[in-house]
Amino acid sequence: MNPVKRRTARLAALAAALTLPAAVLAGPAHAAPRTAPQAAPPAAPAEKAKKLTTCSVNGIPVTGAVVHGTPGPDRITCESVDAFTVVDGLGGDDFIDVGIVGPYGRVNGGFGNDRIFVHLNLGVVDGGPGLDSCVILQGNRALDCP
Repeated sequence: MNPVKRRTARLAALAAALTLPAAVLAGPAHAAPRTAPQAAPPAAPAEKAKKLTTCSVNGIPVTGAVVHGTPGPDRITCESVDAFTVVDGLGGDDFIDVGIVGPYGRVNGGFGNDRIFVHLNLGVVDGGPGLDSCVILQGNRALDCP
């Protein structure tokens, strides 16, 4: 076959192949069917935003992932201390009253002779240094409290 006829035959075969459906071109009938590439799985959801705890510190509402008292004596009251949030009395002789300390929630008395009262403790209550008094009605025992 001369080169011109050979080239014409190849172009004709190529043109015919371009008109065939993609399934025919994918491979022999006995081969596993090809599928379009799958999209990447969705990314893992971002870490959940930390919850915020709202308490009253010396009569002033304070909201945050960490609620601080002052270096002096404080009266801190909270309905709940949510997971991954902290109430910290800091220094002074503090009175801290909490309804529920959720799992992974934390109440720290800090330095001073603190009085801490918790209805249900599912997290951590720590009196800290000083002569502290902790009353936990239900749940985990307090640390650093007689």
